Amino acid sequence: MKHARKLPTQEPRKAKKSGSGIHQPARRTVEDQFLKNVRFVVDNRGRKAGVFIGIKDYRRILEELEELDDIRAYEEAKAEGARVIPFEQAVAEIERAAR
Repeated sequence: MKHARKLPTQEPRKAKKSGSGIHQPARRTVEDQFLKNVRFVVDNRGRKAGVFIGIKDYRRILEELEELDDIRAYEEAKAEGARVIPFEQAVAEIERAAR
């Protein structure tokens, strides 16, 4: 494999003008939000073979994945007709059960 090379950084996307004349901010991509200093490892043909990311970016990605997992679990429980309770109540029930 060749040495890793740094990709050029991208400027944040500019707001777009909608048909109504109101400026709306462009939707930020995952790369815009989390991957500030990405470096790719390329093979001998120049094809991307791996990615190096900073530890801060890695931790933010993990946090987002955990949040998405929680959202999916909630949506699945809701679709199955499970009883939905407030977060504080759930924590209190878990703490009571742990005693």
